[in-house]
Amino acid sequence: MKYSKKCVEVVIEEAVPVVISSVGAPDVYTKKLHEAGIKVIHAISTPRHARKAEEVGVDAVVCEGYEAGGHKGFTELTTLVLTPWLGTP
Repeated sequence: MKYSKKCVEVVIEEAVPVVISSVGAPDVYTKKLHEAGIKVIHAISTPRHARKAEEVGVDAVVCEGYEAGGHKGFTELTTLVLTPWLGTP
């Protein structure tokens, strides 16, 4: 958290227009980034994560299936399964 706070400070100072966040809750920095006029895109790996990102108010999501690499959670899906699933209520 110490290093991510510093990264966010630099992003705001440099007026970076868009930030892509992942691996964690989308509510940690979204409000602060929005207050600085920065768009926030959050990488998600399940419909539940997408709903949380939507509730927090991120500007967009990136669907990342398990084929993207790394551990994304206990309910890992492929991108081709995840993406259409997000279009259903």
